[in-house]
Amino acid sequence: PVPVLCMVAIMSRAKGTDLFLEMCNRLRQQKVQFKAWMVGEWLRDSERDEALDFLRRHDLDAQVELRGRQTDMAAIYAGTDILVLPTRRDSFPRVVMEAMAHGLPVVATRIDGLPEMVEEGRTGFLTAPDDVAGYVAAVTRLLADAPLRQNMGAAGRTRAEQLFSPETYERAMLELYQAVEGGA
Repeated sequence: PVPVLCMVAIMSRAKGTDLFLEMCNRLRQQKVQFKAWMVGEWLRDSERDEALDFLRRHDLDAQVELRGRQTDMAAIYAGTDILVLPTRRDSFPRVVMEAMAHGLPVVATRIDGLPEMVEEGRTGFLTAPDDVAGYVAAVTRLLADAPLRQNMGAAGRTRAEQLFSPETYERAMLELYQAVEGGA
């Protein structure tokens, strides 16, 4: 099967929709085999229309699908091979946690809280803001190496369990409360 790249967000320029589309365009130009899903509502109709126009102009209609808001995200993640989040800002993107918990490698921007979530070279790859070439290189590497995708996905699942599970959160909150209580 053709690997699936997925961007999950409230679709907007701030989240990097233009970067994701240009990355897809460059992958197509390089004759890389892939499908891409953009999952989430569009912040502005005008940006959605621009995206559709970009897909038509660059002959990407068959490869990139605007899927809109989805209610069954487990099914989306199950059908995805790589999560790509080229966001220009996002302090703590829950989608990265979810994708990692579902065993997906992540390619994201090295900004805000993302470097604490994604371990470079272990659970995914981080790139500089607005670096389309960096996204293309990271995604191409993952698409060409299924064992690397699987290993990064497994490492991401373990990291998500260690850092983001309800048990981990509960333990951290108890420790915080005990520290505050002990210092009072």
